[in-house]
Amino acid sequence: MKLLSLVLFPLQCLFVCFRHRKPQQRIQGPVAEPEDIPEDERPFIAAPVVIRDSKGLCPPSMCREASTASSRSVQTEPDYKQLNPALTHLRNSLREAVLECPVDGYKLFIPTLTLKRLIDEDTVRSILKEGSLLALDRIEETTRHILQHSRKLFAILVDRDKTCCISDFLEEGIDDEDLPFIRRSSVGEQTLTLETSQRRRIKTFESWDRESLKTFENEQYRMLAPLLEVKTHHEFTELQTLPYIALSTADPQEDTSAEGGYGEVFQACIHPDHHNFWEYPTYKGQGLLVAVKRLYSSQESSFTAERQFHEALGTNHPHVHVIDLLFTYKKGGKYHLVFPWADGSLRKYWQGRPTPPFDVRTLLWSLKQMAGVASGLSLIHQFNDGTLFGRHGDIKADNILWFARLQDYDDEDGILQIADMGLASVHRLGSRSNVNPASITVPSTYSPPDAFRGRRISRAWDMWSLGCMYLEFVTWIVLGYEAIEDFANWRGNDDDNLEFSSDCFYMTDHQGIRTSVFEWVDHLRSQERCSAVIHDLLDLIMGDMIVLEPQLRSSSQSVWQKLNEIFRTAEKNREYLLKSMPVPADRPLLDEYFSDST
Repeated sequence: MKLLSLVLFPLQCLFVCFRHRKPQQRIQGPVAEPEDIPEDERPFIAAPVVIRDSKGLCPPSMCREASTASSRSVQTEPDYKQLNPALTHLRNSLREAVLECPVDGYKLFIPTLTLKRLIDEDTVRSILKEGSLLALDRIEETTRHILQHSRKLFAILVDRDKTCCISDFLEEGIDDEDLPFIRRSSVGEQTLTLETSQRRRIKTFESWDRESLKTFENEQYRMLAPLLEVKTHHEFTELQTLPYIALSTADPQEDTSAEGGYGEVFQACIHPDHHNFWEYPTYKGQGLLVAVKRLYSSQESSFTAERQFHEALGTNHPHVHVIDLLFTYKKGGKYHLVFPWADGSLRKYWQGRPTPPFDVRTLLWSLKQMAGVASGLSLIHQFNDGTLFGRHGDIKADNILWFARLQDYDDEDGILQIADMGLASVHRLGSRSNVNPASITVPSTYSPPDAFRGRRISRAWDMWSLGCMYLEFVTWIVLGYEAIEDFANWRGNDDDNLEFSSDCFYMTDHQGIRTSVFEWVDHLRSQERCSAVIHDLLDLIMGDMIVLEPQLRSSSQSVWQKLNEIFRTAEKNREYLLKSMPVPADRPLLDEYFSDST
């Protein structure tokens, strides 16, 4: 019997060749060569019936026949469906299921669960059986193997019209764990060869033409959208499609991208199949909204410093007032850090409420957030193990984010979080005051004069900046948002440089605090909305934070404790919180402040 099978096998192959050369139905109108027709516009190509040997394997010559069939034979779609309708249906379903990633050129991908749903047991079995791709006694075993280990590889081959080669890959022991296939780096420009992701040779590709290999290399990523895992760094190739989906155009978001000194930040939405994070607020149930920070610098050291800073803060148990780093990745030579997407910054929050009500809710929320931000900064400045020292370096209202709601935080007015650690750094405790000021990038408005006065940079830098921001916070409570702009202009009037006016809080000679700052504090104290709690806040800001000498500024821990005491008192005493206690504008307070600041 075995001898008879060997004798008949060449006749079977000859029958197949004869069958493939039968006249086919002609396409009406001018006919272009197949390679001149765009792939999406080509008619469906009927897969040849492949005769397997006694082991159920396709002879190499037959696999080459299948891989190049599309360049020699044009069939109409009805003939194709008659031969393998399950394969035709799956190919159509895969092409209908693709989603566009709006980042990096609108590449396509199919979500994981969609792929699992489309490539089920019945579909795989039918394709193997209808296409005569295997001996009948191997179909069930191969079907199970594909579903367990090679679902993505099978989907790629179906999508690329290379289904007949599935058994050849499996025979080599190649499955989804070996994806993506990548170019062999050692070959010349004229030769294209793909290897496994572990750089293992793939024999099956040796019979493929260059164009098929290039198409496979590019299009395989449709089925390989990654799972973005929490607290993980991912390394992606340039061709990788990320599982970001487009937002609804019915409700466009404003300010979804921004640029800073160290990187650009853009909004993205991760498909729900492709992340394993806890539930953050989502965009109408479409996915997880995130802020992606793409660093300008391609140097690994710049990226590592910022990532390690977040790790040092203990991001497995994040502080509720410090932004949480979700994950990081490198793609296209650029490093990316991904954070939850906020509903705005503190400045945007003020702008959206230009005349806040002077009531219990507004004041208690403001006091609670001030104390919380100071607490978060205290974590940055001194870690629990007592061996690390950190500073932020760019505290301002634009870098304090506002979330309308956050998991495990139920304040109906939202929460503030410290963000943008681009200037942040971590040092050993012994080096915390041994930083050359010439190496510091100086933000103009909220930075202290320390660098210009030859003072070593320490955590006190942040306390000045925090005090400036809190003074704006109090201005918003008492006078509204427009007054914050008025305050900036008022400070600029002190500048004797007629060509360029700055709005920093210190004098142009760096030897004192601007007179306009003290005048503004007097202005706030004279308002009807100035209650005892406002006076205490101003005392804390001007006495402990906006102080010329760094060593005289209070620590973040001390400021947090004092703000917490103010908040607790305000919770219990409504008169302390709301009763108007304005001070006459002609009260001589300037001398008192000048003497304290010097």
